[in-house]
Amino acid sequence: MDLNAGFHDLIHALKWIKKEITTFGGDSERVTVMGHSGGGGMTKTLAMSPKAKHMINQMIAMSQSSDYSLVKDKNEAASRAAAQEVGCANFDPSDKKWDSLKVVEKVIKCLRTKSGKELTEAQPKIEEKGYQFRYAAQDSGENAVSFI
Repeated sequence: MDLNAGFHDLIHALKWIKKEITTFGGDSERVTVMGHSGGGGMTKTLAMSPKAKHMINQMIAMSQSSDYSLVKDKNEAASRAAAQEVGCANFDPSDKKWDSLKVVEKVIKCLRTKSGKELTEAQPKIEEKGYQFRYAAQDSGENAVSFI
């Protein structure tokens, strides 16, 4: 996928926070985002993203990689293996079937039916097979969150 849906979810969450924070006694002009490890890298990316301009006033990035970088499709193989592990794909992560938008949409529809617990439990299983989720993947195109 060209878009990093997770970053777009964060942008929408920031929009909601800016709109609703006063309801909870907060100040919409003093929004701070904070993240640890991979979340620290995401915090840094959000703070530099044109899509988050004027939504973040401060950031705290803790224990992030010093050379944090976004790489297109960095987590593609691990994501495919996770889909296979939870029963949403019955073919290998390197199979050419992944080139079909129809197939990918079917897999995504299936993944949306899985609980967070099921998805989280898949991670150590795919790691045993050599797959790893490594930092955040860069999105691309005119709707990209990334600043790259």
